[in-house]
Amino acid sequence: MDQIIFIHLYSTTKNLVKVIKLEMDSKYLYKIVLIGDWGVGKTNILSQYTRGEFILGSTGTIGVQFSSKTLTINNEIVKVQVWDTAGQDKYRAITSNYYRGAHGALLVYDITRLDTFKRLDAWLKELKEYVKHECVIVLVGNKSDLTELAEVKTEDAIAYAKSLGIAFFETSALSASNISQTFDVAIQKIHLKNGTQVSLQETFNSSHLGRKMTEEKKEVVKKRNCCI
Repeated sequence: MDQIIFIHLYSTTKNLVKVIKLEMDSKYLYKIVLIGDWGVGKTNILSQYTRGEFILGSTGTIGVQFSSKTLTINNEIVKVQVWDTAGQDKYRAITSNYYRGAHGALLVYDITRLDTFKRLDAWLKELKEYVKHECVIVLVGNKSDLTELAEVKTEDAIAYAKSLGIAFFETSALSASNISQTFDVAIQKIHLKNGTQVSLQETFNSSHLGRKMTEEKKEVVKKRNCCI
């Protein structure tokens, strides 16, 4: 019988009651955080990847929420936790703790808002402040369905990604374009760096707030081309 851990997370800064139900049947557990300004579409990227849904008119994330997905890579079961961090400054003190223990990060900007692209360096600085080990980073230009409103040129984003030595994708959370491909590349890179079992307890030691979204899917991850 699979071992079950129950932790419950309520998004409050004072009273933390933990309840997360997780099946410990996977050999690997990887934590990926979504970082970037408020309104760039992080919540819908998470929702599309883990549930295949776009939440029309979704409000900004308060604090932190996460969802998990189970995959099969090279005949091994891998559980991925995707954490959606609030992009508003008033929540930064809360969400900074959630960088700890992250194996990967999607650095997200909105292609229709140049200011969200210009603030990527600040997000990278904060990520590196809290994630002391090597972390896989993928640059994501979201809302590619709104190319006619784009303020960030694709070639500028490619140049930025190349300067950092990271992969780059333009995605649309609305149409799900490149969502799975982006996560596939991130997870494959993480898996290559982590050849030994990742402790579930180690990941949860850095977790104090959030909301659990329980939908999970199984998917075989395949390598796909990306820009680097």
